[in-house]
Amino acid sequence: MILMTFCRRLMLGVFLLCALNAHAGNIDPGGAGEKFVYGENAGWINFNPSLGQGVTVTETGLTGFAWGENIGWIKLNPAAGGVVNDGQGNLSGFAWSENLGWINFAPPGGGVHIDACGDFNGMAWGENIGWISFRSDGAVPFRLRTAWTSPLDAIAPVTVPASTIQDWYNLDIDINITTTDCGSGVREVRYSLNNGTEVVSPGSTATISFTADGIYSLSYYSVDNSGNMETQNIATVRIDKTPPDIIFQAPQTVAPTIQTISSQRPSAQRIQAPASQP
Repeated sequence: MILMTFCRRLMLGVFLLCALNAHAGNIDPGGAGEKFVYGENAGWINFNPSLGQGVTVTETGLTGFAWGENIGWIKLNPAAGGVVNDGQGNLSGFAWSENLGWINFAPPGGGVHIDACGDFNGMAWGENIGWISFRSDGAVPFRLRTAWTSPLDAIAPVTVPASTIQDWYNLDIDINITTTDCGSGVREVRYSLNNGTEVVSPGSTATISFTADGIYSLSYYSVDNSGNMETQNIATVRIDKTPPDIIFQAPQTVAPTIQTISSQRPSAQRIQAPASQP
């Protein structure tokens, strides 16, 4: 009887494990570890666990399971609830934690949405575990990313130099800047030197040439096809191609100074011998 019960439980465990591994979901498509969220009282929650189904995002909702290191499995599409996607990335509804109850994806003072990069943003609320943060760019950065992306593009492009700008250059130099953008794509790069006339370069790259000595203030930013404008970036480029000059000077001849020193000797005093006595 005991052996039969053990076998039944073993078979049930194998069945559940196979069911959980039915598909891998579409979280962390780049394999960069962008699969975690953090609960103030629950710790790390993994939306793409190595043992488990993981979470799948579609235009209508979230399905599958996430794993909390301290709270166990969380089902994103329970029978009596479920997390809903409005098709534009705004999430609502409830997930279910087997140990800690309901998790609200659109609570008062919070809410979770997916942007045009596929990144989750915002905070959900667990009735027994408090706030769950879906992204942080602070001292311990983390994010949750999915292959599904919102059709609404409200994210500005990001423009960076193609290579690190040195402190000084001693030859002609081309500075290449490149832009990435989620959603609609990059329309143009804009830049100027020393607050001069702005140059517009169509596409996602631009090359700025420096041929004359000087210290230049390079301002640059990009605009995407949805009209999202990046905050201006500023870099300093220093060019010095002129070699140093070495100047030799003959030493100056200095005439000797003759100093007259007068020697004053004390005058001799005459000493008279005393008169002899008779």
